[in-house]
Amino acid sequence: MIKKTLKNYLSNLKFVFTPIGILTIFFLIGLSILLTNALEAIKMMINDVSSMVSNLNFDLNAAKESAIHQVVDLDWKNFSETLSTILTKDWIINFLTNSGKAAISNPDEVVEQIKVAAEKCLGVLVLNIVILALFLIVGIILGYVVLKYIITRQTKQRKFWKSVLKSLLHTTLNVLIVGLLLFLFSLAKIGLLLNIIFTVLIFLIIDFFESFLLFGFKKVKFKKFVYWKNILMLALCGLIVTALTVGICVGCYYLFNIITAIVLIFGFALVGLVTNELLGENYITDLVNKETPPAQETEEDNSSKEEKEEK
Repeated sequence: MIKKTLKNYLSNLKFVFTPIGILTIFFLIGLSILLTNALEAIKMMINDVSSMVSNLNFDLNAAKESAIHQVVDLDWKNFSETLSTILTKDWIINFLTNSGKAAISNPDEVVEQIKVAAEKCLGVLVLNIVILALFLIVGIILGYVVLKYIITRQTKQRKFWKSVLKSLLHTTLNVLIVGLLLFLFSLAKIGLLLNIIFTVLIFLIIDFFESFLLFGFKKVKFKKFVYWKNILMLALCGLIVTALTVGICVGCYYLFNIITAIVLIFGFALVGLVTNELLGENYITDLVNKETPPAQETEEDNSSKEEKEEK
């Protein structure tokens, strides 16, 4: 089983750029939307602020009087201290701010209008960042689905409804198990490595029984299927694939820049995940093939032959 698992894993690596390509396409679409809308929002904000400034009436005499009062009100008896105060950043900012407010008849209203324009621009930017994140999520999910479909079709022909049923069942159980594991691991406070090992083993066991229910029920005896050597061997194969995947991902992290490393890690991680997900299915289908007499054709074999004849 180990030899076959390694062979499948190495064969699956040639599809690593499939999910990467899909994710890249969706990222570029989301990024183009973000940049286009962001530039329009910034231009609109600049135009709004420019129109506000152009409509302002500046009273230079009021600004001059405010500046003179601020300078005169200083304690010039302590000349050195006053000079050091004037040269500070805070005093200069306050001096210019007060002079500007004095020159404008309604400064609070102008500031509020500028604030509204800035908040409107920021709202557009945040909305488009969320849209980009949604495109990334869709790209990740679609990359996973397409990769799993390609790898599955490479190894065997199977009915579409079984693929959908297994995917729905597996996804539902995965969500529940991930929530439970995160809760338990937070209580136990165990190390990251043990977290990964326990999580992989639990997922493999779940997939093991899922595969039996969908592909081996009433075809293989349960006692023959659930044998401690089989379960240990399956767990060992899963850990080997996980270790190889982690090793490749760590190598990518140290060999490439951060963006390239993230993209490559995404692709290799999905290949390792799909390979592990198909371990139980490959094992049970091999048992079914051994149990099925050569002269007897299963319904799936007939359907696969019909598909080949149609092609």
